[in-house]
Amino acid sequence: MTTTEPPTRHPTGFAPLDALLRGGLPRGGVAMLVGGVGVGKSTLFAQCAAGALYVGCDEVSSTVATRVALVGGRFDAARFRSAATLTEALRAVASTDLPCVLVDGAQELGRTVFTVVHALREAARVANVAVLVAFERAAPVPEAEHAADVALRLTRDPPPSHDHRLALTKYRAAPSAVIALRLTRAGFVAAGAA
Repeated sequence: MTTTEPPTRHPTGFAPLDALLRGGLPRGGVAMLVGGVGVGKSTLFAQCAAGALYVGCDEVSSTVATRVALVGGRFDAARFRSAATLTEALRAVASTDLPCVLVDGAQELGRTVFTVVHALREAARVANVAVLVAFERAAPVPEAEHAADVALRLTRDPPPSHDHRLALTKYRAAPSAVIALRLTRAGFVAAGAA
């Protein structure tokens, strides 16, 4: 009888997300994040950018640099790639020596969500990196969730609240769960945190 070891996890550096994922993103796999327009996906990515390659599909490096600085991080231009096509995003995953790749704005790659997730998952497996990919989608994408190792959904409570919910809707290594986050000037914090 053989046993399968759990995937090695890559901590994102954002404690609430790492706790939700039981230690971080799975190496050799894809975590998919969906959320509506302006809900804070890119802000969450900025908080996870340390030690990762940031692939911007809908933003330029100066915009990402500003966002990373706002959440207290340090932007490294050498760790940013722009990708207008799925092929460019896949090349970025294949060529990095970093343990994690963040692909932001993947809806701009001109392919279905399933196609992007499926292709990135294979690239992550081959390169043994953790990939977190974000799509601007208000609703879950069940067929893409099936292709992903992890599925997350970020939502915002109705105004005037600054509270958000990050739901883990699929992860083989953990049960479904929801955490409450509050958006501050310095980025997301766990709701209730000072």
